[in-house]
Amino acid sequence: MTFTQAISRITLPSPQAAQAARDRMTRMGEEAWKALGTLGEYPPLLAGCTREPRLLLDKRTLVVTASAGLGRPDPRQALEAAAARRGALGIALTRTGCGVLGVDLTPGASPLPGVLRRPLEWEEGQMDRSRLTPALNQGAALGEMLWQRGTRLVILSTASPAPERVAALAARLTRRSPARLCSGEEAARAQALLEVRPSRRFYPLLETLSTPDMAFLAGVMAGCAARQMPVFPDGGDALAAAALVGLLCPHFLTCCFCLDQGTGPASHALVELLEGRPLACTGTRLGCGYGVLTALPLLDGLTHLYHSLAPSPCPYPQRPTNVFH
Repeated sequence: MTFTQAISRITLPSPQAAQAARDRMTRMGEEAWKALGTLGEYPPLLAGCTREPRLLLDKRTLVVTASAGLGRPDPRQALEAAAARRGALGIALTRTGCGVLGVDLTPGASPLPGVLRRPLEWEEGQMDRSRLTPALNQGAALGEMLWQRGTRLVILSTASPAPERVAALAARLTRRSPARLCSGEEAARAQALLEVRPSRRFYPLLETLSTPDMAFLAGVMAGCAARQMPVFPDGGDALAAAALVGLLCPHFLTCCFCLDQGTGPASHALVELLEGRPLACTGTRLGCGYGVLTALPLLDGLTHLYHSLAPSPCPYPQRPTNVFH
């Protein structure tokens, strides 16, 4: 499946599934769901996205990408550690029942154990559509592969963030000054990026402001959304990629969920642009999916509550397999 095909297949959520989830919540008692605040708004949204009112989110995958260049340090060590489930990230992945898929986008790099190689030819400076298309298509193909493997929830992050490009994209999309979204040298670099081409269209923004990770993640998000899979961006780069896909296809926003508000004005602006309803306002800045992984237990608790409070006789399982322990 190509990126263009994936965009054309993204549809609005199922109103029948969303209404079934609301009816189920009403039968359980509205007081309990009102007490949960924003968390109680998620069941109908997730049910409409997945077209399944049972909230089957047990199989999830963390996708971490990495590419060198653009003035960033080599991210391959972080990518290798994520793929090997080492350290705190490995513990978090195991405890949340989350798989991990590392994708190395650096051309000419040596293979890493447990990491997919998807090299992308990328030069410093302005890109053109002929080089963007392979990145978008490879990402959409990966989203299709995740669906074929039975994945139900996808977390997207990058091991090599580019804060000045995230700030520049957030400034262009929200019509704000970079000085309001960042400070110091980062604001100066973001302002310099914005002087190249003043446009708010999808491909010109990718050509001038994006990184290989953003373009690839944009393709993955489109491929997942085309298969009614919820997408959870983590970190500024993933939020920027999600905002770009939402710019091209507004229907994508119904499949995109922001479990954490992130940190900094740029991340907050992108979450607002995505109409996100963050569950955890922790302000994490760890990257590689840590922010969403810290919020997944809340989503698991919501799923457990959704199933355990069902009236008898219950056509749904009383205890789903994706409960956090």
